[in-house]
Amino acid sequence: MFTKPYVLIEGCYLVRDASRFKTNEDVDQPSVIVAVGKASAYDLFLTRELRHDHRAHSDVTGRRAKFSRPTYRRGRGHQAAAREDVAQKTTSAGGLCLLDKRFMVIRQTMRVPRSRGEAAAAYLTDFVEEMKSSGFVAASLERHHIE
Repeated sequence: MFTKPYVLIEGCYLVRDASRFKTNEDVDQPSVIVAVGKASAYDLFLTRELRHDHRAHSDVTGRRAKFSRPTYRRGRGHQAAAREDVAQKTTSAGGLCLLDKRFMVIRQTMRVPRSRGEAAAAYLTDFVEEMKSSGFVAASLERHHIE
């Protein structure tokens, strides 16, 4: 059993300022390359969603593949798939911008096996809600510079 989300992680496209891409729909075209961290949540999502699948993977995989900035900066992609807070920090350096809307959202939750019973599920649900309402989640995100 899953709790309600305690944080939403948005994925968006990062493009060069002079890019011809203005919307998410512009990205899914033949010969367009998306730089993405190999085996990241974005990679898995785009594997299923892009009709014209042309991805350039970064050198890191899994949880460390949060953003494929090195791959993108080396010119191996027309745009990059990135976590919104990371992409916003990258755009502040200049020359890059975010497309106007997210292409995906990860609803981060906690889970307890059904075999643990209703009491365990209720306890975990109450715990997550308390961490949200007490400000613990917000403070943790702020402490780690995640907007």
